[in-house]
Amino acid sequence: MNVRKKYVLTVTLNPAMDKIWKGRYVSAGKNSICEKKMLSAGGKGINVTRALNHFGLKSITTGFIGGPAGKHLCQCLQKEGIGFDFVLLNAETRTNTTIIDVRTNQITRLVEEGPRGKSRDFQNLKSKYFSLLRKRWCVVLAGRNLPGIKENVYFDLIDMAKRKNVLTILDASGKSLSFGLKAKPFMIKPNLEEAQYAIDRKLDSLLKVKKAVHFFFAMGIKISIISMGARGAVGFDGHNVYWVKPPKIKVVNPVGCGDAFIAGFLWGIYQKQTFSESMQFAVATGTMNALSLQPGDVRQRNLKRILRRVKVQAL
Repeated sequence: MNVRKKYVLTVTLNPAMDKIWKGRYVSAGKNSICEKKMLSAGGKGINVTRALNHFGLKSITTGFIGGPAGKHLCQCLQKEGIGFDFVLLNAETRTNTTIIDVRTNQITRLVEEGPRGKSRDFQNLKSKYFSLLRKRWCVVLAGRNLPGIKENVYFDLIDMAKRKNVLTILDASGKSLSFGLKAKPFMIKPNLEEAQYAIDRKLDSLLKVKKAVHFFFAMGIKISIISMGARGAVGFDGHNVYWVKPPKIKVVNPVGCGDAFIAGFLWGIYQKQTFSESMQFAVATGTMNALSLQPGDVRQRNLKRILRRVKVQAL
């Protein structure tokens, strides 16, 4: 497959307008002063597309939007030069709020459930998705399902992509992840909590995390990576297990780090890097995301400095 002649598709079933609020002395029940705020298009797949576009790897995103908030989301994407092709709903796109206390560095997220979809909405999405798979070498299926849409939605979308010989990356949680795993995507990247849910066991040691990535490989997943926040990530490609550790940083906003990780890993594949090199680049990209207020805002200017400080250890 000549990936350089094709593009990446991302799917965000339940996107959101992301409202980011930054201030000091944030306390429940008391007035707080907002020092800085940002409003941008959000959702895991959208964040992946944003990061890929910063690397010069063109990507388009799809999913469900509706109402004035959905219209505003599209306007934000247009301003950023991000390609999109959404399915319209007769309901309002959600708005999520991230509150950052710069004094204590505590992060509080207010996440809305989102609009409710119907079976015909999913059929409309499948039709659009089928046409968008043309000229794509990879599709990233990321984030929450839309309320009202069947729980095995990712199984269907992964199966459709595989029939078109398109690589599939799944980054989901709960039942959406469990059903998606049954379709055997090319790659998964759950965090610790999501991986624990999928295999129904605690991952409270590095050895158990190592066994978990082997477990996913035995299910038919070619590349399994479990992210562990500030402790980095453990990945297995069927040959080697690597623990990749990020440098210590002062986090600005942790939202979207996993999405940036996926974008970094895809960039590594695109550049024909080895598995360990792609893991290293992915961790560096996720780390760089935490230094920015906007999720997915990963520019290459400081990446080399961070990359040099990322440690790779074979397990």
